[in-house]
Amino acid sequence: MNKQIILTLSLTLSLLFSLNGYGQSAATKSKIEIVDLKKEIPYEQFFETFVKEIEVIPLETTKLSLIDKYPRLEIFNSQFYVYNTLGIYKILRFDSNGKFLNSVGASGRGPQEFNDIVNIEVDKKGVSLLSARPSYSIFRFNHNGKFVSKRLFDEKPLQVFSYKEGSIIYNGFNNAQGRLIFADSLGKNVRVLLKEKKFFQNMEGVKAITSSCKDFLSFNDCFTDTVYRISGLSASPSVVYNMKEYKTAKELLEQMMDQKSGFINAMNSVFSVVFYFYENHKYILSAHTVFNKGESFLLCMIKDKIANRWEWIKYTDSQASNALLLSGLLTEKDEIFTIVQPKTLLNMSDETMKLITNEEQVKNLKEEDNYVILRMKLK
Repeated sequence: MNKQIILTLSLTLSLLFSLNGYGQSAATKSKIEIVDLKKEIPYEQFFETFVKEIEVIPLETTKLSLIDKYPRLEIFNSQFYVYNTLGIYKILRFDSNGKFLNSVGASGRGPQEFNDIVNIEVDKKGVSLLSARPSYSIFRFNHNGKFVSKRLFDEKPLQVFSYKEGSIIYNGFNNAQGRLIFADSLGKNVRVLLKEKKFFQNMEGVKAITSSCKDFLSFNDCFTDTVYRISGLSASPSVVYNMKEYKTAKELLEQMMDQKSGFINAMNSVFSVVFYFYENHKYILSAHTVFNKGESFLLCMIKDKIANRWEWIKYTDSQASNALLLSGLLTEKDEIFTIVQPKTLLNMSDETMKLITNEEQVKNLKEEDNYVILRMKLK
């Protein structure tokens, strides 16, 4: 996962340094929660503070169910949908115990096949897959993997999220419609939720629209410090990260535009990007990458909103492969699900291992086995 993040951010930086400007979003009167960057805590202390127990769910190891590197995870109806946006493109469906059920669609060049995967959405109707090659398209499959339909896009969306009787569309760079819009099922009757006054840049590979429960639909404006809450057909700021000495990527770009030596100063700056965000009624979970004068590291943040307590965990790039929260999904039931390789469990501390409820099953895992799902129940 860490390599995927770094690859995505490298591409982002190359785009960032080629832009001409970046606009401001509209101000709102909504109550905004401020989250301050605090001194990072030791990894083990996080689990002592927030995690009640961990269940390890090994995914079935067969020739058809083997998962390629850099997997991503979606959960629907207690079933796991694992997909790859790098490497070998495929979607695999497992039940709640890790038993392989079926693959969804197939990669290839046929009319019902996809050439790549930008991201997927799963709902009661099935799986929606956004592909960017050879043209931007949404492929629709049922849960058993059978092709249902295909829709082409004239624009270049980075995410299409099913919402009400249509979709919320997260657009790519400098889209004339705006960066966040709503359109009906036919792609018409467009309603702009967020529109920039000037050029803007959205980050490919970041799942910007997320929902941990029906009351919290969020849009992570990853190039700034702000997360928006989507309600009805409007979006307003809900969370702002006070990163203190870290500039946002937007501020970095403006610095480059305003100074003759902007590029040199930018490369020597310290700045951050929010690459995922989840929120439910009690918790906020987010992850950030920080560039410090050419070097990078990762921060994970969890906040208990009721207790008004939050903590940050810092990982260097070499530690990221063992960072259990970097690809975590926060659910309505105050659980975090993440997908890791079996060898990650071997690097867990003794304190963390004590939280595992099925330790005997973990002892039987081999490094060559398929990935495993971790279900972390929060306190």
